[in-house]
Amino acid sequence: FKMKATMHRVLDIGKTRYSSPFFVEPKYSAVIPSNMLLPSEEQTEPPVVYGPWLMETIKRKYVEW
Repeated sequence: FKMKATMHRVLDIGKTRYSSPFFVEPKYSAVIPSNMLLPSEEQTEPPVVYGPWLMETIKRKYVEW
């Protein structure tokens, strides 16, 4: 599935900056459309259930763990 990143800009003001990341995740049972920018009737791929997708992704990427 595809998501567009939020546009962000940083100005160098000559002082030390600190940032605090804020992460948000859908709940395990959330159904995510294949393309969040299209209406449901125009989807070309089936939606993904977040929890099982996450588990499979972790297993694929970190199989040695």
